[in-house]
Amino acid sequence: MLGECTKFIFRITIICQLFISFPLSSSVKVKFTELLGQNVNMPTCCPDTTTFMFVHIVRGQECTKCSVSSLYQWNDVITMIGRKDISYFFIIETLPEDTPDTIVEALERRAFFQSLFVDYNHEFLENNKWLKKRKYREFNDFVVDRSGKIVKVGDPLNDFHFLRQMVIM
Repeated sequence: MLGECTKFIFRITIICQLFISFPLSSSVKVKFTELLGQNVNMPTCCPDTTTFMFVHIVRGQECTKCSVSSLYQWNDVITMIGRKDISYFFIIETLPEDTPDTIVEALERRAFFQSLFVDYNHEFLENNKWLKKRKYREFNDFVVDRSGKIVKVGDPLNDFHFLRQMVIM
């Protein structure tokens, strides 16, 4: 048990060190503020939200199976945030060659069991055409309130300041 705790603390320390040294550029901050208040049309299978819902989009631009396999990293972040008023929803954009079997295999192999929507028909992007704009393609993480409005934008895996905001928001 002590070994696992030590590994966890070491990982968090390394992540914090890395991302404190990479500040956001001013153009990225401008795009963040543009997204605040934007309405997000969630898939019909989306669970009822608590007060807030954190949404992460996995964009399968090259290898969906590879991207899905890395989702296990979120388990530690969700535990660290530790908020009962935030639910988590992951949307997986697929490529034409992706099959349900390959996606499920990748998820099971890495023990990732959060709520997710595998978007074979690109329904999410069709219902949120503003996300297709080139300037927003890099933003895959945001928090929406009960009404579906974006209240925060950022990636707690790669931005320590956003992670801290998630904990205290």
